[in-house]
Amino acid sequence: MSLLSRLTLMPVVWRLALAGAAVGAVAFGIVGVGRSLSFFDPKADMAYFYVAGTCLTHRTSPYDPASFAAANPGIEDMRNDAYFYPPQFGTIAWLLALLPFLAAKILFVVINVVVLLFLIALCARPPKVPTDLGVPDPAPEARWLIPAIILGNPFTAHVLWMGQTSLIAVGALAGGWVYAKRGQVWPGGLLIGLSTIKPQFALFACLWLLLEGRWKVLLIGTATALLLSAPTMIVCGPVGAFTEWLGSASRYHALAANAVGFRHVFSLQNFLAAMGLKLPTLFPVGVAAAAGLWWFRSRLVPSDVLALLVGVSLVFGFSHDYDLSALALLIPAFWTHLRGREKAALLAVGLMLLLFVPQRLFHSLKNDLLLQFRFPVVLGLLGWLLALSLKRTSKGPAPVADLGPAAG
Repeated sequence: MSLLSRLTLMPVVWRLALAGAAVGAVAFGIVGVGRSLSFFDPKADMAYFYVAGTCLTHRTSPYDPASFAAANPGIEDMRNDAYFYPPQFGTIAWLLALLPFLAAKILFVVINVVVLLFLIALCARPPKVPTDLGVPDPAPEARWLIPAIILGNPFTAHVLWMGQTSLIAVGALAGGWVYAKRGQVWPGGLLIGLSTIKPQFALFACLWLLLEGRWKVLLIGTATALLLSAPTMIVCGPVGAFTEWLGSASRYHALAANAVGFRHVFSLQNFLAAMGLKLPTLFPVGVAAAAGLWWFRSRLVPSDVLALLVGVSLVFGFSHDYDLSALALLIPAFWTHLRGREKAALLAVGLMLLLFVPQRLFHSLKNDLLLQFRFPVVLGLLGWLLALSLKRTSKGPAPVADLGPAAG
């Protein structure tokens, strides 16, 4: 037995790993150890949400640059044309704006941490049904080490520090998916509705549930999204809220931080641009990839499907590198497939650790393609997971096919 195997069998190592990861998440994601700004500095993505909410409290549109500028409480270096969240994010933004900025920032950290812990529970607990995300028993080490990996990785810390929404969206999507698959339509629908604050994450999962006939979950999810849109619809009108949001999308890629070719953008399109291949959006290819997964659904392990769908959205949609926090969904899937296969497990760990290498180490080389080193790693992990899922079911039927229309 190798040293690694012996270490993973030692409960004290599990506990130390989790404790170290928790300390790291607090130090780098909340306190800001090693960062140029302090927690009290307003320069973070969350500040845009606060100003958008202030617009709503003033009964002005957050999508209008002039209104956004007027609502700015004095935060420096903030663009007035850089709020692009859908109307259903309006309730969260409005609630934040009811508080002083520092209190709002603390509240947003608390929301992110609560959803993060929920996501960890979904990934680390033993599954109740085959479509759940966790690792089946016996796996006592997974109950400690999976939380450690999710808590301790730099993408989690960055989302917490910047006040981003990736963890909220992925946690809500994962919870909604799990509850929907269990037939619990109300919690499933409510969480699916919340997950649409980042439509690029939720779209393929919602289409999958629609094809399965889980219309009750999707109706509840739609109603939830509309309810969350109420502050924006009151200000902009029921139709105007969505037309103004879609209209703001034309400005989205005009910002340098969102333009194809920017080093922190993550997608196949951006990877190809770094190679000198300028292509239009590859979202239709993503639709085809999701359709392929649906076509071969009977050959997929049910608990792998959500991770693969979110992976498709990352590869063929449009994301930033902090959105790779969504890859937490891959951890229990690989853990389940590779238990007892030490060399393969080491390779998977190595690939995931490669994702955590700071991109800034390569900035001085001025090589655009090298700065996209994470993309082929993610693509390789997704292809490997797909192969593992197909290979496992080829040895026998999937535990639960979960193919036909569902009442919920």
